[in-house]
Amino acid sequence: MNTAPHRTSLRENRMSLLTRLLLGVSLAMLGLLVGSLALGINAARQYLDAQLRLGSENAASSLALSLSQPSNQDPVTRELLMLALFDSGQFLHIRLISPDGTALFVREQARPARQVPQWFSQLLPLTRPWAERSISNGWHQTGRLSVAVDNSHASNALWHSSIYMSLFSLGAGVLWAVFAASLLRWFQRLLHEEVLEQIQAIGNQTPACAYVRLTEQDSLAQTIDDTRKRVHESLHGRGQFIRTTAATEMQVPQATPATPS
Repeated sequence: MNTAPHRTSLRENRMSLLTRLLLGVSLAMLGLLVGSLALGINAARQYLDAQLRLGSENAASSLALSLSQPSNQDPVTRELLMLALFDSGQFLHIRLISPDGTALFVREQARPARQVPQWFSQLLPLTRPWAERSISNGWHQTGRLSVAVDNSHASNALWHSSIYMSLFSLGAGVLWAVFAASLLRWFQRLLHEEVLEQIQAIGNQTPACAYVRLTEQDSLAQTIDDTRKRVHESLHGRGQFIRTTAATEMQVPQATPATPS
């Protein structure tokens, strides 16, 4: 049965223990980087969502309070107040509806051009919060105010921050890959030098443990020391046997040839 192809396949599929260790650690680092990136981006999205809701609530409350002041009951004054807030460019619409459903003031902003990829907006959507407040004149309700915040600026900020965080994570991954490759080459070179010195120490009287610079090679050095001792004992025994055999042969008298009659 021919086992040569099987042995060749085994040699091709072999991987050193250090390589497997670094590969496992690299995969763990990759998982940590991806996980931290996802958590960071999601945390930023949640923060922006909260800020958008807070902004709409505060804007609606402050504008409703201003419109409910006795000095601001004039329609022109109310319109100027709502226009001043709408012209800041932070709101999709501002509406003031009377109790009977009549639109007293309506301003709507056209949706800005998309600056964020659609897949990113679908993956990490931001809400479009809106808030409603009642407008009153004393105890009499005069209208219902509706304010909706534009989330395009927040979505654009989230997109750019995600790019920066992804580049940072990619840079950290590249640095780790370079470090792991350098560490692997250094350890392989050091291991080769250590093993070579310890093997050369077999023919010397110096124990192999004296050449050890890595604590991980203590067991290897002890094995080499045991091998060296066995080799020396074998050589010593073989030399003793040769010397004994030679001495015995020298002590045996040579037979004298018989003389013819």
